[in-house]
Amino acid sequence: MSPSSQGPETPFTFVHELVRQTLLAGISLPRRQRIHSIVAQAIERLYTGGLNGSAGEIADHLLKAGSFAERHKVVLWLTQAGRAALEAAAYEEARSSLRSALSHLDAADLRARADLLASLAVAERGLGQWNAVLTVLGDALKIYIDLGDRELIGKAFNELADSFFWASRFQEAAETARRGLNYLQDVSADRARLLAILGNALTVAAGYGLAHEALGEALNIASQLSDATLEARLLGMRSMVNFHFFRLQEAAADGLRSEKLGGPQASPWQRNIHLDVLHHTLLYLGRPEEAASIADVLEPLARKTGQSHLVGLCVSIRAWSEFGKAPDLAKLLTVLRQVSGSERKIRWSFSEALFEIQLGLGDFFSGNWADALLHAQAACRFTSGPFVRGFGEGTLFVQMAYAGDCDGALRILDEMRQWLPVSGQYNRGGSWWMLALVIEGLVMLGQQSQAGELYIFARELVDAGVVTLWPIFRFTQTIAGIAAAAARQWETSEEHFRIALRQAESFPYILEQAEIRRFHAMMLLDRAASGDREKARTLISEALETYTRIGMRRHAELTQALLEKAAG
Repeated sequence: MSPSSQGPETPFTFVHELVRQTLLAGISLPRRQRIHSIVAQAIERLYTGGLNGSAGEIADHLLKAGSFAERHKVVLWLTQAGRAALEAAAYEEARSSLRSALSHLDAADLRARADLLASLAVAERGLGQWNAVLTVLGDALKIYIDLGDRELIGKAFNELADSFFWASRFQEAAETARRGLNYLQDVSADRARLLAILGNALTVAAGYGLAHEALGEALNIASQLSDATLEARLLGMRSMVNFHFFRLQEAAADGLRSEKLGGPQASPWQRNIHLDVLHHTLLYLGRPEEAASIADVLEPLARKTGQSHLVGLCVSIRAWSEFGKAPDLAKLLTVLRQVSGSERKIRWSFSEALFEIQLGLGDFFSGNWADALLHAQAACRFTSGPFVRGFGEGTLFVQMAYAGDCDGALRILDEMRQWLPVSGQYNRGGSWWMLALVIEGLVMLGQQSQAGELYIFARELVDAGVVTLWPIFRFTQTIAGIAAAAARQWETSEEHFRIALRQAESFPYILEQAEIRRFHAMMLLDRAASGDREKARTLISEALETYTRIGMRRHAELTQALLEKAAG
């Protein structure tokens, strides 16, 4: 042993771990257990008032103390250690401690068991183990029902219904919420939260109307209770419903008010989800500065809570923003691959599809169209859910169109045509993404008539205030201009392109500026009015210079062929 510099509490340390292990091996098991018990008691006395940081150490000594440790103390310190680990987002450690606490708990102590199960569910959720989350929450709910504790019954129903929702088991989420509402007939915060979860679950099967109605009832309860924190959470949940149906103005208003009312008082995990929705919403609405300020709040919070998929989205969106201002494909691809390759413990179909689409776009812009198609095909596997259906398929369609696979692309379109927006209905985000991709792909295939028929929907998207579609970063005015040109509405098309270029310069987004010029030139060549050919040549030359500078060789080849056509 040698003197320690750590202070009087630790006067000596072992020079080598082998020395310590050798000494311990010479001590009998009962004596070692007794020593561990004494050490645990000493740490308790020494660190009174600041025990959370030492809970794991005390619990470890008590476990090693065997029969010398009192069972209730073992459970106490394992529970303390588990909950301290939850606070630090150390979910593996929390799960281990809480499971151990459950194994030492007296079988008759049902309330403590239910409370531990509820805490264990938080750890399992942090690890993305949704089946385990649902199992332990279901067990906790049964105990609370047997105990007849209405307050904890309401909380447990909320946690279980919410977890069914995030596990993409929407029917079970709705059924659980309805069961809970039958228990909670009186006006209460738990009833309001269950109504909100029911509303979110109903977005899948029942559409916008019933979901909005349920959330309206929930907000009415929050108003009666004068509960600002509850109102903040409900507004955040309503913003999700509006976001999924691309009612983005409403989603932004709800999201901003939710953050203002709730802010740091909200559950960090739930707040991060609401901030993520707000972040995307502001991007779509063409408010990049506000979106960036939300990301500045979201990213560190998501790191703290272990929601690594949200961190990845923040990092990738920032990379795209930098690419828009100063296009560097190599730098962009490096960031996207790092994000995609990083460990993401919690996986959602929405975020997984976004990561695949982004990687595919990077390869598409770089001219690696075969690899881009592989990413689009992978994205299709993650877009079977109701909120993003059509996103991956639309991406696959447009990339096949650029590659010249007309038969394959049109076959995909025939299979997914029913997912395009329907007039007079609330359409989900996936339908609008697909619309934009289909319009562009049809024009690249020479199917102007079909593309022109979709102009009415492109116009509707523009009128809703949507500016850009992340992550394809295609401006809605650009899409409207392409569709109007396909419908031979020449002046309308030109006006869309003028607005789109002004927006792309304001962001700025240099690549979109080149894309607008390319599609505008195509419109001019189709119109073939006096002076159109000369103007088209100028636009094509400007686009070609940008593509060449960025290193988009396949786009440069397309544009060079267009320039030759304009010169003919």
